[in-house]
Amino acid sequence: MRLVSFTVTEDPIPDPALDSLPPADLRRIAAISRDMHARPQRHVAELERLTAEYPHIPMLFNHLAGALEAAGQRDRAVQIISETARRFPTYIFAFCNHVMMLVSQGKIEEARSLVETGPRGPIFTLVDFDPMRDTFHISEAISHAAMVGHYMLATGRRGAAEAQLKMLRESAADSPQYRSLAAAMGRTDDLLELAAALLRIAAERDRHKVRPTKRARTPRANRKTSREGGTAEHLVIEDSNPGLFDQ
Repeated sequence: MRLVSFTVTEDPIPDPALDSLPPADLRRIAAISRDMHARPQRHVAELERLTAEYPHIPMLFNHLAGALEAAGQRDRAVQIISETARRFPTYIFAFCNHVMMLVSQGKIEEARSLVETGPRGPIFTLVDFDPMRDTFHISEAISHAAMVGHYMLATGRRGAAEAQLKMLRESAADSPQYRSLAAAMGRTDDLLELAAALLRIAAERDRHKVRPTKRARTPRANRKTSREGGTAEHLVIEDSNPGLFDQ
């Protein structure tokens, strides 16, 4: 157990690089942020232009990846996410998106090397990610909680994932991050129920196995025989339910 302390705020976090952009571009980026998931196709080209013009601003690459994915260009979005995480290792949104992408691809050990066993790990709190800060924006907290939740669920620590889901439910119940983690946990519940059902069926199958009865030894003279069939043989099926296991 560790006690960590930091502040989460809804006030904007200063970003000198972003704040230095021309006001017209700042206004346009803000408009794209609000609209890119609803109408991604119209913004991809513009975000391409902005990333080429301002390659030192990671948020633009993050927006581009989101617009590409919303537009159905997932392969290119995955490429942008990986490149952004590599170029801007201290940008929390790129890091979280990269980890969740690896988890969704089943690359758990690669995700573990980033979150838990790498030189910066474990990164289970915002302070772990950036020890030089004690104040984070609510959007950073939401992204981080979603990443940790998906990672914990993928590595079998459901209780820890539920704690992150609870935090998201209390702070951002209408967010896509909450819905995504809730859906992932629901799918896990379905798989657990299916596994339990299969185990029950296997146990029932074992209980209903066909077993030959033992023939009683009778004097040779009294043993009933048939010219066609030989000695009579009987089968017993306990608690039989024809067809139950043949579907």
